Amino acid sequence: MTPPPVPRKPVPLRTLAPSLPPAWEKDLTERYRQLLSTKRMNQLSSRRTTGLGRSVSNSSQTSTLEAQHPQYLPLRHGSGVHPARSATPLDDFPLGAPSQSSAPSLQNIPIMATAPCRQSHHRFRNELHMLSETPCKWENPGPLDEAMRTLPLERLYRLAEEESEYFKAAAASLTPPKKPSWAFQDCLIRQLLKWFKREFFQFVNVPKCSRCGGNTMPVDNGTGTGVAQVAPSPDERALSAHKVELYYCPRQTCGARTRFARYNDAFVLMQMRKGRVGEWVNTFSMLCRALGSRVRWVWVLWNNNEDHSWTEVYSDYRRRWIHVDPCEERWDNPTMYTEGEAPQLPLL
Repeated sequence: MTPPPVPRKPVPLRTLAPSLPPAWEKDLTERYRQLLSTKRMNQLSSRRTTGLGRSVSNSSQTSTLEAQHPQYLPLRHGSGVHPARSATPLDDFPLGAPSQSSAPSLQNIPIMATAPCRQSHHRFRNELHMLSETPCKWENPGPLDEAMRTLPLERLYRLAEEESEYFKAAAASLTPPKKPSWAFQDCLIRQLLKWFKREFFQFVNVPKCSRCGGNTMPVDNGTGTGVAQVAPSPDERALSAHKVELYYCPRQTCGARTRFARYNDAFVLMQMRKGRVGEWVNTFSMLCRALGSRVRWVWVLWNNNEDHSWTEVYSDYRRRWIHVDPCEERWDNPTMYTEGEAPQLPLL
């Protein structure tokens, strides 16, 4: 006969011998996240850029974190064993507040942008915001339609066709024949540049007196560094004026003051048809957009706190951006500001 089974006593479950402090999981998770972030920053700081523009990490050097705290690094992908140890027991991670003396230092942390604190910095920041928002207004269908009604399209297209045929004939006459210098769309922008400079827009450095029409003088701003400026009126602000300059008439019989508002809306400038470099580039760039060309606004601040701007039009034919300065009537000559003047466009 088979003897009866002997009953077995239940085996008690093992409990954790050491007592863990409260909130140890949250503390461990936070410290582990900081270590991973530190390792990543150290890896970024040890990378170097090759001549081809690709980043290659220096694997032969060991990061500061790996040398000081190898037990805190994550497991390698596809491996259940830490590269520096055979196991990572829980008691190897010290609990409690991390020690500042043993914590690895973070390197190459990007500086967070802060609000400007100086008045000159505020003006520069506002200028950048205004410049970045201006090109977005060129995509408004309303001003683009108004620009098309303002342009002498039939005349511009006829002159562009004649100039395009001239470039084709000049290229075909060479031995061996070559490609034409410019395509039809490029010639269209060239003709727009001529018309805009010679007939449409007027450069105004000092405005005429609003009462007698004579020459005016700038009102000193009190520091001797420029013309006085006042806040735009409600009517001027409604037309997108961002500042107003004050001038006075030196004639004793007049003595009137003239306000010269600076507008940044190309639709308003098409009605005014006058201004300085910024107004010229703003209006001309929108007219180029109306003719179907891709444009971008280039703004440069010189070392003496003077600025200049021009337009760049993308040529699908040349597959590059073309420098266009409407104030100087210059085409594809970006070195004119450093190497001197360039010849004007040929008259065709």
